[in-house]
Amino acid sequence: MAVSAPVFTFLFTDIEGSTKLWEQAPQEMALALARHDQILRQSIEMEQGYVFKTVGDAFCAVFHRASDALQAVVRAQHILVMEPWLTPSPIKVRMALHSGAAIERDNDYFGPVLNRVARILAIGHGGQILISGATQQYLEQLPELIHLENLGHHRLKDLLQAEQIWQLCHPHLPHQFPPLKSLNFTLHNLPAQMTSFVGRGREINEIKQLLLTARLVTLTGTGGAGKTRLSLQIGGELLNGDADGVWFVELAPVNEDSLVLQAVANVFKIHEERDQSLQEALLSYLHPKSLLLILDNCEHLVLACAQLVERILQSCPKVKILVSSRETLNIPCEVRYRVPSLSLPEPGIPWTLDQTEKFEALHLFLDRARMALTSFALTEHNASMIVAICRRLDGIPLALELAAARVRTLPIEKIQARLEDQFRLLTGGSRTALPRQQTLRALIDWSYDLLNVKEQLLLQRLSIFSGGWDLCAAETICSDPALENWEILDLLTALVDKSLVFYESETDRYRLLETVKHYAHEKLNAPMFFHQRYCAYYLALAEDADPQLLGLEAKKILAKLELEHDNFRTALTIAQNTLADWELVLRLCVALVYFWRLRGYWSEGKDQLQRALDHSATPNGTRAKALNGLGSITIYQGNYLEAEHLFRLALIISQDCLDPSIEALTLNNLGKVSFSQGNYPQALKLFQQALILARGLGNLFLGTQILCSMGDIAVDQGSYSQAESLYIEALTLAQKLKNQTLELTVLNNLGAVASAQGDHAKVQAMCEQILVISRDLNHPLLEVTTLNNLGISILYQDDYVTAQNYLEQALTINRKMGNRVLEAGNLSNLARIAVHIRDYQKAQQYYQQALILYQQCGRQVGMIETLEHMAFLASCKDHVQAFACLYGATQIFREQLGIPPTPDQQSQWQTTLASVAVAFDPEPFKLAQQVGQGMSLEAAIAYALQEI
Repeated sequence: MAVSAPVFTFLFTDIEGSTKLWEQAPQEMALALARHDQILRQSIEMEQGYVFKTVGDAFCAVFHRASDALQAVVRAQHILVMEPWLTPSPIKVRMALHSGAAIERDNDYFGPVLNRVARILAIGHGGQILISGATQQYLEQLPELIHLENLGHHRLKDLLQAEQIWQLCHPHLPHQFPPLKSLNFTLHNLPAQMTSFVGRGREINEIKQLLLTARLVTLTGTGGAGKTRLSLQIGGELLNGDADGVWFVELAPVNEDSLVLQAVANVFKIHEERDQSLQEALLSYLHPKSLLLILDNCEHLVLACAQLVERILQSCPKVKILVSSRETLNIPCEVRYRVPSLSLPEPGIPWTLDQTEKFEALHLFLDRARMALTSFALTEHNASMIVAICRRLDGIPLALELAAARVRTLPIEKIQARLEDQFRLLTGGSRTALPRQQTLRALIDWSYDLLNVKEQLLLQRLSIFSGGWDLCAAETICSDPALENWEILDLLTALVDKSLVFYESETDRYRLLETVKHYAHEKLNAPMFFHQRYCAYYLALAEDADPQLLGLEAKKILAKLELEHDNFRTALTIAQNTLADWELVLRLCVALVYFWRLRGYWSEGKDQLQRALDHSATPNGTRAKALNGLGSITIYQGNYLEAEHLFRLALIISQDCLDPSIEALTLNNLGKVSFSQGNYPQALKLFQQALILARGLGNLFLGTQILCSMGDIAVDQGSYSQAESLYIEALTLAQKLKNQTLELTVLNNLGAVASAQGDHAKVQAMCEQILVISRDLNHPLLEVTTLNNLGISILYQDDYVTAQNYLEQALTINRKMGNRVLEAGNLSNLARIAVHIRDYQKAQQYYQQALILYQQCGRQVGMIETLEHMAFLASCKDHVQAFACLYGATQIFREQLGIPPTPDQQSQWQTTLASVAVAFDPEPFKLAQQVGQGMSLEAAIAYALQEI
């Protein structure tokens, strides 16, 4: 009887983008690789694994148990994520686990299982852990905090049988990755086409051949020549040619050079970070990718497109770019391909009806005509007239489509006759060698003349929009005595039916083709009047939406503002360049500040605000609000000094203008800067000044916010009676406002004070009431706060199971919201429960996750407090050296930030120090404390993650 080979679990790993890192920083990479090898080898060997092969930065290891392999990858990936790498970008390692029978020989392993784990690794991304279906079956019970996400079955290169793939998910490991690079998934964002693609076989083959050797191909041609549709077709045919897909960027709605980068970054969901510009982030993302990038409609942004394309080509060796533009980018390595008109029968050469599809222009015209009128057919009678129309239109696709749409209302004879008249008018009677642009213009002239007067008026006025519009915008901006509001919908419907306006049912919005938009805008009567109405409408829209971004409808309002983003940009451009109304620009910028902040358009917001401030030197209230807005974005970027400078300027203006409402807002913002930096005395002073003004103004909302901030400071300092008094005053204001959300928020704060004072039964009763109301309000943020407070109050009543249940509910909601600061606090509370029940391993895991989240958010106070918690945890585990080291480090950090410990914290330190002094020699303790005092915050975090 044959003996079957034993079953093992294999781990394969490698570093994503290592070649680029070696080229950029060889010395730093050599050190990083050594550390990488150490981390992997130690993690593998600690779980009884064996490294049987390394090739470059790739590791091949084997385990007898799948559960051991699982623990090894989690441990390794966790340390890798937190390691303070000196390389230009962090080391990101992808990992794959697969189980199966293998033959062991000469300290090596052989068999199909090795091929399969290598293929699984190849479809993953840096930082990702992939687990095969075979390995998943051996994992009977997953460790705490780990779960597997089913990524489906995937076909792997050179392997016939698809593999079930799972992704390992853990709270303190990255979990959002692009789709796997398997054969059954192709990455792209190509829009679905609603009509068939006709012809262009020769052009497609030629352009695909060019892209084999050229990294930049630019399709040129007149408007309506079909450049966009051709580029989309080529992209679709090349989907399987590039491992990282085909990505389409529509630039027609973009109206400023500075926004080209943002448009490209949006496609890849790239956002700027505090330590990395948007361009750096985009180039870093694209560098290892093998993809085709399609940039469409670049002619109005040639310089910006050329600069960005050149940078991408220089920095990203495997990226190819296909551009459509009426003119070339004129940069090195660019290959120009002029898109010709569609093919037509040669004059004088006979052809038969069954040869129709051979001629692309006829084929397209007939296809679109049948869409407009299902009974339309090519016959011996109309064939010559259709050929004449296609020739007069020079085979331009857009012109053919617009002409074909007319068969619904005109016989083919009249279409031909009317078109002949227009051509004769535009060319002075000559019928020879018509310029393509002139021909297309003739067609649009003809289509325009077929409209009635009101349809023409509306088409002109619709040309002012960018990126689309909804019915309300059209009715408000485009109506006047000549075009009444109630007529707009019917006229829009008529323009949609005539293929001049497109309706998008998914968003309930309308749009114009760019060619038609430019044509209609040239004919716009009284453009200044409609420019003013346009800017006024979008200013009102932004100002109405701004306060709602703090309410329950925030998600819906944000989505609405995102749809109108191009219109806001155009309104700013018109207000600046056409109207020269910088007061309007300032107001619109102020109204958009919160939108820019929430959606990550930090650089765009700063640029717009700075430009407006530079051109409007009048020291009025609007300018002060703009300075406040600029300062608030600057705080988000972590530059407290610049933010404080901007707020100080705003304060001077508000005081000079005798505008106490803006002065109160500015003082509150300055207080937030001091609060963020841990300067409580200064923060309190500023908050108190702001509060006096808010009370004088009767601004209950601002007053409530300020009182809550002051209460938070009192809680941090252990002044619970003072905090309670402040929160009660805030509650009174919230009740006067009849703002239930704000009222419940203050009640939660009062619950926290009661909890700190030991009245946990009162807290529990209060929180249970708030929880019911918050759920009725569908307010997840309020619900999370209440669940946390409820969990802590029950914890102090020694009901650990119930407390943990409430805190885990809060954690689930937090993760759905994506609020990492709240999630970190939630994890710290769960760690407290684990400490109480002496499950120190689980407490360590929770604290480590919280520490990582605080570090990702840049919240220094949270990092320091978590390090303190981990120091106390070390003392519970009798790891006194680690306790002393972190004690020394956190004391220095608090001194540097000016954040003294609260009385409770100080008492806990003294108690722990006293107990440690009994059991530990003072000299080693002092030495470890000195080591901690010399650590940077980053080094202390790395130490805590590895040693505690």
